[in-house]
Amino acid sequence: MRDRFLLVTQEALLGVRETTTRQSIRRPTPVVTS
Repeated sequence: MRDRFLLVTQEALLGVRETTTRQSIRRPTPVVTS
């Protein structure tokens, strides 16, 4: 059970990191175009 819990938490953290990185990448793109 612990292994599954760790895997789920790791997946959740990775998902959050992906969303945060995507947001940070999206922000400068309009600045570069403009």
